[in-house]
Amino acid sequence: MSKRALSYASYVSKISNLEIVIVNIVESDRDLNKVLPITIKANLDGKEEQIEMESTPPKAQLDELLLKVVEDMPTACKAAGLTKKITYEIRVGNPADEIINISSLIRFDLIVMGSRRIASMIRGIGSTTRKVISTVKTPILIVQKQQRYKDEW
Repeated sequence: MSKRALSYASYVSKISNLEIVIVNIVESDRDLNKVLPITIKANLDGKEEQIEMESTPPKAQLDELLLKVVEDMPTACKAAGLTKKITYEIRVGNPADEIINISSLIRFDLIVMGSRRIASMIRGIGSTTRKVISTVKTPILIVQKQQRYKDEW
């Protein structure tokens, strides 16, 4: 999950009073079909977090990496400034295809995506972002990786 994209999504959510759906796609050689997809609904606006996992296997069946992602989600969201209800989807597959599939099922107002390889020209965008842009009809905000050095781009 791109922390920078999450931070922008948090800002947009605050000014527009919209709920956020975070989608994390896991590309893996392992057989994760037995445990994924996972849907987590969290309410971060109270003093105590209310988190529920829908239609998921017991935590014992989740591998260590996936369990860490699930457990770190509320912390990452709070660090980005989210204080509302969020839905967190973890799926396995091709990231572009899964984002396209989810956006066809749920009518989003805006898709916020992180991109590691964005340049000033459209062909500099990574293949996942490019495929999503060319397929979905929803507006997309692309958040580029912050440059570390003056001449990095």
